[in-house]
Amino acid sequence: MKFIWQLSNQEKIMLSFLVLLVLLNGIIILVSRNLSGLSYSFRSMLEDRLIPAADLSNIQEEMYTNRFLVEKMMYMYDAEAPELVGQIQRNNQDIDQTIMKYAKTYLTTDETSALEKFKEQIQVYQQLEKQVINLLKEHQTDAAEQLYLNQSLQAFENLQRTMHILREIQVEVGKNLYHDARHLVSIIQFVGYLSIAIALVTTVNLLKILRIRFK
Repeated sequence: MKFIWQLSNQEKIMLSFLVLLVLLNGIIILVSRNLSGLSYSFRSMLEDRLIPAADLSNIQEEMYTNRFLVEKMMYMYDAEAPELVGQIQRNNQDIDQTIMKYAKTYLTTDETSALEKFKEQIQVYQQLEKQVINLLKEHQTDAAEQLYLNQSLQAFENLQRTMHILREIQVEVGKNLYHDARHLVSIIQFVGYLSIAIALVTTVNLLKILRIRFK
């Protein structure tokens, strides 16, 4: 401190600006890093949570559609069956592609485990679905109905339970990302207020050095 008071006014002013410059650069670096983290949190919420959540809804909708179409086949004329089968196959292809897309997003350990279980279950369900369709093609309506209402229904309900688990994980991880984003915003606000305080303190010191007083 004694060294500072021995400096000339010009040296004190230069030192003040140097300290201010170093502090402000440090603040800019800190804000920049936190803004990058904030950007990542929002991008992850969009790409790894919101879009996959919408994909889950699409998968569920197409599964229900297929189940309705299979049921419809039991009571429709044979002439309409090929068209319904084609629609079911297209829906299943879309479901498989959406699952592959979902698997490429960021997944937690629990999410990875649930997704693997879901993939296994949907293969089982789709095989049962094919069996029901084949029985209908062979005009074994009673056997197809029994398979549809028992094993196929149970497999379908298992899929819905696993999908519910995936949704819960989506919500939980989304909440964590939101809290992380709020924390980063708080840091940025604090740093902003700190920079204002540093600027005010430096200005006051400069005024003292220059012996400027406000009347």
